[in-house]
Amino acid sequence: MHTWACRLLRVLNEKIIGYGIVALDQEVAFEIRASQEHEGCGLYSVVWIGCDLRAQGDAMSDMAMSSVPYLALTKTEVAYKQLRRDIVEGVLEPDTILDQEALATRLGLSTTPVREALRLLESENLVISRRHRNTVVAPLDLDQLKETYAVRTQLDPYAVALGAKAATQPERDAIWELLLQAEKEQSPIDALHTNRALHRAMYNACRNAVLIQLLDNLWDRCDRYRVATLNDESQVRVANDDHRRIVTVFNEGKADEAAQLMREHITASLDRIDPAAFPSPRG
Repeated sequence: MHTWACRLLRVLNEKIIGYGIVALDQEVAFEIRASQEHEGCGLYSVVWIGCDLRAQGDAMSDMAMSSVPYLALTKTEVAYKQLRRDIVEGVLEPDTILDQEALATRLGLSTTPVREALRLLESENLVISRRHRNTVVAPLDLDQLKETYAVRTQLDPYAVALGAKAATQPERDAIWELLLQAEKEQSPIDALHTNRALHRAMYNACRNAVLIQLLDNLWDRCDRYRVATLNDESQVRVANDDHRRIVTVFNEGKADEAAQLMREHITASLDRIDPAAFPSPRG
């Protein structure tokens, strides 16, 4: 697959926010457009528009004004991705009441896909549906977070050890590029997505589909908590130093060292999350 296609798919996975909206990445811009041939069928095309003005050279010239094949993006998926993004990034804060009609109006959709999207979000513990009452954004739960990190402390090191042995050279090169991107000055939200992409690139190299799916789910549970740590520049620098050490030994194929450094990094990541962000237990 062409490098630009890989990057575009990564951006789609992380940053797609709905049709008719231009989504910008530091490397690529694209638009989700309803397919005229499939109007009303929930199929949309992804049209490449341009690149960041800081990019130089002809690396993307073969992608200019071309279209990616049609993607099956339903209205429910559009609602799910946008609402999930809003929850993870703190736009919709914990305990916010989610009025389906208001959300549908904001997203330009009917209430049916919004209702279905909320059910998906409830399965991820991101929203809570109260019988005969309303649906709210799930509160932050320190105990649940600790339990999630306890599992990650076991699985992340295992996956990175497997990846250090199995990664191809192009994968190692891509991981290094993600590290360099993570070390640049970014907004907290961009840093969240870059950090996620870097970690996923390493554990994705393990070649174990079950392990990858488990880690994807665990990371989904952690992202909204991690946003709170990304406003502290000193903590970001510490995390970047950890990343450089991990990526260095990963790319050298030193599986045991990579696993140990990842275990220490995950443990420290939990310690960096401020307990004050969580509501006090009710007596």
